Amino acid sequence: MTASSEQSEGVREVGAAVTEMDRVTQQNVAFIQKNADSARELEAHAEEMLAAVAAFRLPEPEARPQRGQDSLPVLALAPGSGLVG
Repeated sequence: MTASSEQSEGVREVGAAVTEMDRVTQQNVAFIQKNADSARELEAHAEEMLAAVAAFRLPEPEARPQRGQDSLPVLALAPGSGLVG
């Protein structure tokens, strides 16, 4: 093999490596975008859940049953929640 053909082969190998790196980079970009979209969607759902449960509150700590008691705490509606309780 001549020096010229070796050099040509090396250039082809570098080109193939660069092409593969570009392909993997594009896959990573798509993966990151998908994950970012999922994170935004989860954040929106979390905010919706916080708004939904904001209408409820537990009794004050001193009014809660102690361990060993058979009764369970009852959820009370927060004042101004707009829900009928």
